[in-house]
Amino acid sequence: MKTTVAITPIKTPVLTGKAPLVVQGTARNDDLRYTGTRPVSIDGGAGNDTLQGGSGDDSLVGGTGNDLFLHSDGADVYVGGQLPKSGGTPVFPFPAPEVDTVSFANAAVKTGAVIDLVRQEQNAGLAAGDRFVGIERIVGSIGGDTIKGDATANTFYGMAGNDILEGRDGNDTLEGSAGADRLDGGAGNDVLKGGSEGDVVTGGTGNNTIDGDQGDDTILGANGLDTVHGGDGNDRIDYTGSTTVRADLYGDAGDDVILSGSASLVDGGDGNDTITGNAKSGGTVAYGGSVYGRSGDDTIDYAASLGTTRISGDQGADAILGGAGSNFIFGGSIHTTSQGYIIVEDVDDGDGADVIDGGGGNDRIYGNWGDDTITGSAGSDTVLGGQGRDSLDYHQATLAQVLVGGSGMDAILGGAGNDTIYGGSTMLYGATQIDVGTSSPTPAFGPLLPDGADIIDGGAGNDRIFGDEGNDTITGSAGSDIVKGGDGDDTIDYRASGGFNDLNGGAGNDVIRGGGGVDYIAAGQGIDRLGGGAGADGFKFGSELSGTFVTGKTTATADAITDFQTGFDFILTGNGAGNDANYREFADVRVTSAEMALLVYANTTHDNPAAGGASYTFVAGASDGYLILDANGIATDGATGVLRLDGLNLLTGFSAIDLLA
Repeated sequence: MKTTVAITPIKTPVLTGKAPLVVQGTARNDDLRYTGTRPVSIDGGAGNDTLQGGSGDDSLVGGTGNDLFLHSDGADVYVGGQLPKSGGTPVFPFPAPEVDTVSFANAAVKTGAVIDLVRQEQNAGLAAGDRFVGIERIVGSIGGDTIKGDATANTFYGMAGNDILEGRDGNDTLEGSAGADRLDGGAGNDVLKGGSEGDVVTGGTGNNTIDGDQGDDTILGANGLDTVHGGDGNDRIDYTGSTTVRADLYGDAGDDVILSGSASLVDGGDGNDTITGNAKSGGTVAYGGSVYGRSGDDTIDYAASLGTTRISGDQGADAILGGAGSNFIFGGSIHTTSQGYIIVEDVDDGDGADVIDGGGGNDRIYGNWGDDTITGSAGSDTVLGGQGRDSLDYHQATLAQVLVGGSGMDAILGGAGNDTIYGGSTMLYGATQIDVGTSSPTPAFGPLLPDGADIIDGGAGNDRIFGDEGNDTITGSAGSDIVKGGDGDDTIDYRASGGFNDLNGGAGNDVIRGGGGVDYIAAGQGIDRLGGGAGADGFKFGSELSGTFVTGKTTATADAITDFQTGFDFILTGNGAGNDANYREFADVRVTSAEMALLVYANTTHDNPAAGGASYTFVAGASDGYLILDANGIATDGATGVLRLDGLNLLTGFSAIDLLA
């Protein structure tokens, strides 16, 4: 037995027009439905009851328990919970601890219900004349419903149709279901879910949980600590009005547009997303946070941000623009921990050709995989191109930069600051940990990876440039640079520079050309061609770079100084094996000047292959010596002094380095 009426109890009473007009339920779960035309008063009593009036103006009281009220015609009064009385007269309104539901889902027409729990005289449509007392949950009809809550915790379901649901005060739950709905949580910590079509969802104040669900939704935030999921579809999530608290925004699937405002976490999800970090139109936001593009070709623009932002493009060919704060920008994938660390994941999934602009601030930028284009201007950045053919363009920068091309054939252009430039081989790898808890973190680099042929322009400023592996092309202009070509056949061209440059070819067959200043040029290992240009230049050979002295070299296999200027340039010799205390030996050196080819050896007389048997004699004394040129190799008054050894120890840190001038 589920219920009872004034007469005999039945399982599911169907009350006709001749039935009693007052029905009292039992303590069980009653199903009481009236189909007549006269007004009826039904009290479900205890239990979880189902109540429905007829076509008249009915009064339905749920009693204790979680009751369900089904819509019927007429101006009805729906009362959830036990109706208190004062002298036998019902008192409205009253608190109800249970969850009572009024449902219009059974209505066959699409008129829709208009319900305002605060101004119930405005109820219209299917709810015309109805009153709701102590009702916590309302289920809409198949039409377009408008349901507005009160200060209590309301739960509204729009069902089919284009519905308008407003929670107002209280911790409300609103779900649009089918149709293009408009949801507004109002004040309180609300739970909002759009539905199957394109909805407009407004969180309002409070800490809200929002899910756009399916469809192309528009989600608007205010000053709440919200968690937002756009769901499927091309969603627009706009938190530009949020300026005082933080929110977590997830675009999920689809090509989403996210205006993050003061959000602390932005995750674009799948699709080609556009993520912008600005507080409002024409304004700036001083908040930082973490931004993840995820899969797809994303555009991430934080030019208006003043805070420290961690941006990860993840998969796809992304365009990333940092702001004036000190940012951490990754073209590939990362994840963060609550301890303030960035963990660089296995970067296999960050394989897009990213376009990254650090903007202002002291940024940390990592291109990871793909052929990336990375630019910067204001601020001092640390940049790692990663794998791929990267372009690092900092020609507009005025402060010091650290630019690392990574593996691949990179193009690197420094600016006016004192830059440190590495052509390649240093790469973030595996689970490398970077502490971002401080304002000036130091990146932790992983193992070396194969390098490519890089193109590097130091620009203005006093730069440090390292070509690393590969056949690199390195140029400079204003400033005094330190250059190390590294392995490979490098071209180091400083003819446009007037500074004091230290140029070292390293291993490989290098071509090094100095400029108008006083350059120090080191040949290194391999067969090198050296040109000092204007100015008093120094050329370095010997064991510090190329090992012990070897005789019998031809001009094709020796290092060449192409523009040695007698009286201006000088040669620094190494500390070769077998040297005595008074002089040092040359490594293989070929000096060419004014159509003369000189093959120079130390402390020995040899025939000159380019002069038809004329000989050169190098004579060393206790403290000085001369390299002389005449027809018979005898040091006479008529001999021509080409180079002079002065026996001076010139450079600190080099063992017995001598000067020839």
